[in-house]
Amino acid sequence: MMRKTMLLMIALTLALASAACSDKAEIHAGKNRLKVTGVTVMSLGQAGDVQSLREVAATVKAGTQSIVSARTMGTVLSVNVKEGDRVKRGTLLLSIDDRELRAKTNAAEEALNEARRALSSATERRTLAAKTYDRYRKLYDEKALSPQELDDFETQKNVAEHEYERVSAMVKQAEAGAEEARVWL
Repeated sequence: MMRKTMLLMIALTLALASAACSDKAEIHAGKNRLKVTGVTVMSLGQAGDVQSLREVAATVKAGTQSIVSARTMGTVLSVNVKEGDRVKRGTLLLSIDDRELRAKTNAAEEALNEARRALSSATERRTLAAKTYDRYRKLYDEKALSPQELDDFETQKNVAEHEYERVSAMVKQAEAGAEEARVWL
């Protein structure tokens, strides 16, 4: 009995499913679609009178938009174009007060010059210390100098070498700072 009931329910479900599918197929086949009438079809090349006009809301956007921004902050001194003007590459759009950047660039250039002068002095001190050490080394080899005195001159030579290396690094740092200031300017 239970088996017969089960078979009856399956048969009923299949019948309902096939009926539902056939209705959807008819709708998609076009049986229940609305027909549009009273419309004249024309080719694009034909002239004709337009019987009605419609107003629509729309937004018009430019084909090309550019966002303009400065790499640095400052007071704008002049604006040379206005919104909507056509501009070409390289056109001066506005001027920003650059006095602070010029001052920083000048300071960086002066720091670089000072570092180069310090390197020149360090080079001379290193050369003198090396020559002095060589002379005293010969005196030491001839037993005319104590080991302590030779150690003093060797230390002076080493200090002069380290000073030269330190000032060389300062020159590189000052060169980078001056270049950065020129780029910002």
